[in-house]
Amino acid sequence: MTSLKKYLLSITAAALLLSLVMALLPRGRQRKVAAFVGSLLLILTVIAPAVRLDPAQLAESLSRLRMEAEAMRTGIEIGNREIVAAIIKEQCEAYILDKAASRGVSLLVEIRLSEEGSYPYPVAVTLRGHVLELDREAISAIIEEELGIPKDSQEWSTR
Repeated sequence: MTSLKKYLLSITAAALLLSLVMALLPRGRQRKVAAFVGSLLLILTVIAPAVRLDPAQLAESLSRLRMEAEAMRTGIEIGNREIVAAIIKEQCEAYILDKAASRGVSLLVEIRLSEEGSYPYPVAVTLRGHVLELDREAISAIIEEELGIPKDSQEWSTR
């Protein structure tokens, strides 16, 4: 990190020096020559560290940066997946509770989401409560049609 700091400092110093010289020189041929020479010096200041680079060290540094970036991206993706999964679970449970309440049924609902794939989706549900068979069939059909959870993945029990 200190080498990067030195590099940026040298570029900044060269640019400031060039600006100072350009401000002090009167308009005309001398200024154009100074601008040309100063631009060449500034370009050399920018390019000089690239000439001194060790290709093996550069390749190693780039590989390390890629690995660190991948690790950070993966960590972010895992965090995002957990947030998305929590939202999907909450919304599915709220949807089922809303449909049950519209039929006058009180339930406890727990959704289980897929662990595979890039996007979590509901695969099973556990429903607890005292429910008449007619209401159970209606709610079960809604869960299957609207959430895609088949009846054999719906576990019903009393409290």
